[in-house]
Amino acid sequence: MGNCEIIKTNQSFTVDKNFPNLKFKGNDPTSFDLIKDKDELVFYQRNAETVNSASVTKYDQNGKKIAQTNFEKVSSYDGSIPKIYVQTDKSIDLIYFDKKHLKILPNGLLDSVFFNNPTQKNMEFLHVFADGTYWIRQNNSGIIKKMNTDGSIDPLFKIQLQSEKTLLPGSIIKTKDNNYAIEFLREPNEHTRFSRY
Repeated sequence: MGNCEIIKTNQSFTVDKNFPNLKFKGNDPTSFDLIKDKDELVFYQRNAETVNSASVTKYDQNGKKIAQTNFEKVSSYDGSIPKIYVQTDKSIDLIYFDKKHLKILPNGLLDSVFFNNPTQKNMEFLHVFADGTYWIRQNNSGIIKKMNTDGSIDPLFKIQLQSEKTLLPGSIIKTKDNNYAIEFLREPNEHTRFSRY
């Protein structure tokens, strides 16, 4: 069993005793992830009873629960925790490593319409940007496309990669000079990084 406790420290790293006692149990130590997003804490937990169900809980800076979303039939690939992106509108994207994607709306409900579009079959969500757009790949192709916030594909955006390259969620970084660094796997355990304009 894995155990987790959320604590808060001040700037001198002494524990804030006014922060509530938040303790959790999980099926292994990698069942949890905590993200600080401005004035909120976002806590992901894969449930102890089964790896196929999970929850996302939002807390304010004082440890008060704001919202909780529970869901089933989520990724259990390699026991991995998804990449979690909190958007400016407070919606949350969870991108798993086996082509699964979940979006939690700002009101805490799962978005069951936007990502059930037939055109999104066999689609990998590679990255989520702060403006709510996505970089995607379809049918294991070597082409990265851009999906707009309304679900449409940008016809003017395309990055061609060699099809044997393996891209991982969260491996795309936008640099300060508006270039992009893309990390991909060429051979097992071998990482290569390059930039595209």
